[in-house]
Amino acid sequence: MDLVLADRARCNSNAIIRLNDIRYAYPGASENALNGVSLALHPGRILGLLGPNGAGKSTLISIITGMRKAASGEWYSSAKRVSLVPQDFAFYPSLTVAENLKFFSRMTPTAAPAESLAKVIDIAQLGAFLNKQAAQLSGGMKRRLNLAIGLLAEPDVLLLDEPTVGVDPQSRAYLLNAVRELAATGISVLYTSHYMDEVQAICDEVAIVDRGVLLANGSVAELLQQQSSEVVFTLSEFEQLDWSLAPTPLLARERDEFRFACAQSNTISELCQWFTAQGAQIIAMRRGHQHLEQVFMQLTHHRLRD
Repeated sequence: MDLVLADRARCNSNAIIRLNDIRYAYPGASENALNGVSLALHPGRILGLLGPNGAGKSTLISIITGMRKAASGEWYSSAKRVSLVPQDFAFYPSLTVAENLKFFSRMTPTAAPAESLAKVIDIAQLGAFLNKQAAQLSGGMKRRLNLAIGLLAEPDVLLLDEPTVGVDPQSRAYLLNAVRELAATGISVLYTSHYMDEVQAICDEVAIVDRGVLLANGSVAELLQQQSSEVVFTLSEFEQLDWSLAPTPLLARERDEFRFACAQSNTISELCQWFTAQGAQIIAMRRGHQHLEQVFMQLTHHRLRD
């Protein structure tokens, strides 16, 4: 692997970390865990990383953090500090919240550890729980402590692996809002989750991987638009139409809006010609609304939790 630690100017498009054509295979494995994956993390933006179990997400994270070395490809970085908040709880359950934070603060090379400690306590809203044993915290509070420890190093890149697993709705809402606020300060966030609604709600960009291959990468809006196969026509003078004769089946109707599955561009053309021939007027045409989970299923042919 050609490892290049570059200044931000070399990370084109202002990316703070850029991976180009990364490949990795575990010893003895018959297939690569990663096959030519290229990604970019940008300051102040949240990149959602989606993929089923075994897709290569953990391998990719370990390469970004430097825990694994890719077999080939390039890695450009201008990040000073990269912090990983793992899915597993990374603290000592027998210690109190304050003791955990003090212990881990001594392990981080920040210029002002006392200031960093106070800052993460405020961000994670742990002030009322400092003297409580970590093992006695609720699932949501444990997630907050995990996040606080990850923030002690004052990272400019934050990797969050399933940060809302097993939390109550209130804690989940808090964590999502905290991630948004952290990104707003300029931190680059890589966010993995099995909850599609979370990714669709807070991520600026989404990357979908399966079997080590990057299947899609772009903004949420771009992916929804590119992968949508549904087209909605707004029509007038449609009363005489015999829908059984349409070039493709009608999926749904709401007043003067008619929804069709149009996986091929020629299907749209055929519909337009059919409407005109039957005397209907096309007022408008748009892509149908789609959820990120539908996009994921179209690309991988299974659900995220499979």
